[in-house]
Amino acid sequence: MDKTLKTFIGFILFIFFLGVILAPGMAQRKASSSAQSLVKTVLNYWKNGDAASGKALWLNQSRFPDIYDLKSYTIQKTSTEKIGKKDFLTKVHVQMHFNPNSLMPDEKVWVFEIQQKKRVNAVSDFYLLKDD
Repeated sequence: MDKTLKTFIGFILFIFFLGVILAPGMAQRKASSSAQSLVKTVLNYWKNGDAASGKALWLNQSRFPDIYDLKSYTIQKTSTEKIGKKDFLTKVHVQMHFNPNSLMPDEKVWVFEIQQKKRVNAVSDFYLLKDD
């Protein structure tokens, strides 16, 4: 076999390897980053007292919590899993600090579940993480 043909076949196999092995991981990292960005947007609306603007980012808007008294937050953990051929579910754990007069429990960890379907992100669930 001629050296040029061997080089060409090696190059094709290398490209195939990149597409099969690396592409799914890259898509998952992109979904995770996109979900974190969405959560930060919602949290900044709440922090600025503009809860209504975040409502459009909820999959089921009737489950949107009206939070106006967020003081600060810390994103603690993000995990992403594949739920379809090109769909992902990302859980973002956030410790939230509220103003002293708030009815929300202070310094607790809340979980945002973000669904990414057809490259569209939306908050599908939001709940308080149970203490261990």
